Amino acid sequence: MIAAGPLRTFLLALPGIALLVVHARRFWFVTDDAFISFIYSRNLAEHGQLVYNLGDRTDGYTNFLWTVLLAGVPDQPLVGHLRLASVLWGVLWMSYSYILIKMFRL
Repeated sequence: MIAAGPLRTFLLALPGIALLVVHARRFWFVTDDAFISFIYSRNLAEHGQLVYNLGDRTDGYTNFLWTVLLAGVPDQPLVGHLRLASVLWGVLWMSYSYILIKMFRL
C-alpha cells in the first residue's frame, strides 16, 4: 500500500491522465467551432475584417472575445500549441477535481 501524500495522489490520477493523453493523440484535430474562430481571427488580423470569407458580411463565430484575442496573436500557426495547452488544461482540471473530491470527501 502506498502511503498517503502527493505520490499516492499522482499514482491514482495517472491512469486518467494517460487516458486523456491517449485520447488527445488519437483525436488530434481542431473542432469546427475552433476552426471557424481561427479563420475569423486570421481575416481580422490580416485584412481588418471580422468575416469568414472576405467580402461576405456574416456573423458566424460563437466566441467574440476569443476570436478578437486570437487576432492579436502575430503567428496564426499556433494551433498545435493550443492543442497541447488544452491537454495540459485537462490534466490540471483532473488534478483539481481530485483535490476537491479529497477535500470534501465526495
